[in-house]
Amino acid sequence: MGLFKVPKLPAELQKWLEGPFAQIFGDLKVALQRPGNIEVAGSTYRPVPGEVKRVCPPAAGMGFVLPPPGPENRAQTITAIIERPSGALRVFVSADGPAGPTGRPTIDGDETRSYSTAGSVSFLSNGVDKWSESRGPAGAAGATGATGATGATGATGAAGQGALKSSAGLGTRTNSTSVLSLAGSYSVPAGTLAADQSFEFEAHFVHVRTGAGALSLVFHLLVAGTSRATFTQASQTFNGSYAYTVKGFIKFLTVGATGTVIGNLVMQNSAFVTFSPAYTTNSAAHGTTVDTTAAVTLDVQVNMDTAVANNSIICTYAVLTARTP
Repeated sequence: MGLFKVPKLPAELQKWLEGPFAQIFGDLKVALQRPGNIEVAGSTYRPVPGEVKRVCPPAAGMGFVLPPPGPENRAQTITAIIERPSGALRVFVSADGPAGPTGRPTIDGDETRSYSTAGSVSFLSNGVDKWSESRGPAGAAGATGATGATGATGATGAAGQGALKSSAGLGTRTNSTSVLSLAGSYSVPAGTLAADQSFEFEAHFVHVRTGAGALSLVFHLLVAGTSRATFTQASQTFNGSYAYTVKGFIKFLTVGATGTVIGNLVMQNSAFVTFSPAYTTNSAAHGTTVDTTAAVTLDVQVNMDTAVANNSIICTYAVLTARTP
C-alpha cells in the first residue's frame, strides 16, 4: 500500500479558505494579548482579567479594585507593577456581582492587601470566591529618611587622668611661721567624687638659709581644711639654699556625708626621705571622715615652726593630678 498523499486543493477552495483562517489567526492574536496600556495610574484603578498595569501610589495611597472572581475569569491573572511609590497600593475585591459560596470574595481570606514597596504583585482567580496573591521580587530600597531627633544626654563618664591644676611661683615666706600653700589649694566640686578615686600632689620648694638659728619645717596634707597627714623635719644647720620635693597622696575609700579618706606625705631632698604615715600603716588606722556631698578642698602646706631671721621658704612649682578609680 503506497503512502497517503494530501490531495492538492483546487485553487478556488484554497482561496476560499484563506479568509476564515486569517480571521481565526487575528482572533487568536487578540485573545493572547494583555489588555491595558503602558500608562501609569496614580488614582483608584479597576483592572480587567489578564491586565498588567503600571501604578505609582501617591502619598495619600490609591485603590486597586479586582473584579469579583467567577467562572468567566477562572485561572486568569491581574498584575500590578508598583513604581516609585510614595504611599500604599490598597488592593481589594469589588463588591459588585454575586458572592462566592463562602461569602464575600477575598484575597486569600483578607478583605484587603496593602503594598508600599516597588515591585510587582499578581492575583490569580479561583473562579469562585477569591483571588490568590503571587508577589514578585521587591524593588530597590527607597531614599534614606530624615535624621531623627537627638537623644537624651547620657550619664557623665568616670573622671579621667590628667593634671587638674599646676602653678609656678606660688609664694614666699620669710622670717615667718605663716603657712605657705605648696599646691595652691584645689576645690573638688560637690558630689563629683567616686569611691576609690585618688589624687596626687607634687610640689618643689626651696629653703634659703643665711642666718643662724634652729628651726624645723612642718608639712601638712589637708583634705577639706583638715590635716590628714603631717610631719616635722629639722632644717639644715649650714647656710645655703636647699631644694625639696614634697609628694602627697590622697585616696577616697568611700563617698557621701560620711565618706572616708586616707593620705600620705613624702618629702625628699639629697639627704633624706620621710614618710607620714608610713606606707605600711594599715589604712583603717589613718582613715578619717569627710563629707563629699559638699565641695572638698585639697592642699599641701609647709611652714617654719619658728620665725628665724634670714630664713625663707619659696614654692617654685606644684601640680595636682587626678587618678581614675
